[in-house]
Amino acid sequence: MNETTRNFLEAMQAYYTEAAPKPIEYRLYYNESGMPVEYTTEDLPGRYIIIDQATYSLRSHRVRVIDGKLIQQREHNRMVMRPNIEGQACDPYSVAVVVADDSVNKSYWKLS
Repeated sequence: MNETTRNFLEAMQAYYTEAAPKPIEYRLYYNESGMPVEYTTEDLPGRYIIIDQATYSLRSHRVRVIDGKLIQQREHNRMVMRPNIEGQACDPYSVAVVVADDSVNKSYWKLS
């Protein structure tokens, strides 16, 4: 094999030898209280933990970072006004208008 062929083969090998792709790191950056600041795959300054792809995809802000671990926050039970046979007497066309219990036109609403 002559020098020209050897140079050509070395150049081709260098061209086709690709560096292994850097693995993607999914990060959750958080503040000093443990509240989420940003979900990203970039290397940014600040506090972060490495998370899995599923967690990254959700990008939930109902989480906290405590002692370097991701903690899911519980859902709060929401109280809503619903029509009922007892409770607060309101105008039948608007729950925002409170009427006296002895009113003729009324509907009852109750927190549930």
